[in-house]
Amino acid sequence: MGPESFVLGGSLFYLGLLLAKTVLNIPFDLYRTFSIEERYQFNTTSASLWLSDVLKSTLLLLLGNGLLSAAALWLIQNSPDWWWLWVWGLLVAFTLLLMVISSRLLEPLFFTFSPISRPDLEAQIRRLAASTGIIATRVRQVDASRRSRHANAYFTGLGRQKRIVLFDTLLRQLNDHEVIAVLAHEIGHWRLHHLRWRLLLGVLASLIVSALAFLTLRNNSLAQWFGHPQISFAAQTVYFGLLCSLAASILRPLINSWSRHHERQADRFACGVIEQPQSLASALAKMAENNLSFPCPHPLFAWVYCSHPPLSERIKAIAAKRQNETDPARC
Repeated sequence: MGPESFVLGGSLFYLGLLLAKTVLNIPFDLYRTFSIEERYQFNTTSASLWLSDVLKSTLLLLLGNGLLSAAALWLIQNSPDWWWLWVWGLLVAFTLLLMVISSRLLEPLFFTFSPISRPDLEAQIRRLAASTGIIATRVRQVDASRRSRHANAYFTGLGRQKRIVLFDTLLRQLNDHEVIAVLAHEIGHWRLHHLRWRLLLGVLASLIVSALAFLTLRNNSLAQWFGHPQISFAAQTVYFGLLCSLAASILRPLINSWSRHHERQADRFACGVIEQPQSLASALAKMAENNLSFPCPHPLFAWVYCSHPPLSERIKAIAAKRQNETDPARC
């Protein structure tokens, strides 16, 4: 196989699989959006908006994955002994690039951002950010209600400078104190370095996966395990990806347990920096009710699948913290 065919053929193979996956997922996405979400009155999107989102997201996926796969295959071809290290560096750089450009270039393709409709709330948000060491460069609301009634809030940016984004659905469902409590929880993840640790874990995991891929694929051994010794390098990486997915499923309980620990820490942080800690409990309760979340899942189910502690546990922990802080006998 010539140099051009290795890179071009492999890239087209990956893009073909991605396009096939996208097309096969369309009926399921349609059913989820216009049947399940519609049945429970979450869906607010129109057929034309849904189609526009599918086309734009597919084009972005094909463009991004096409460039990334071509660059990775070129590195593999030109550095047969060290490609695992260069490909790992490429993946890390691509991830950081997405973190930088997502809020400025990608998200505006799908959503409209505007100043929040409650000026008093913005002042409170900026005071909270300043008191916790964050520089709020912008506070915006996004028109999430065009697609769904689900609510959320997040902030983006590297370092102390953050862009705070609130779903307009969140502003409709929660009062000012509850919105502040939700943002305090998210700020807790940053102040307690949860985001940094998750990023570092992802970087380390990708390094390990790249090294294992090199060891597994260098002698065509993986293809022989599956009884296909003549398949291409690109096809072998698909087999390797399937094995990685299986390993990720096995590790899911440990990863979710770590995530739940972070959520408990962020709850405690939020209760310590807001004036009304009970607002966090009421906000969690309202969001769970509006999202039809089950407040008391079975402990085994929660241990395996839930990245957040059950609602009942979180509310009890918030109430216990308030009692410990207000009861002089416990001091």
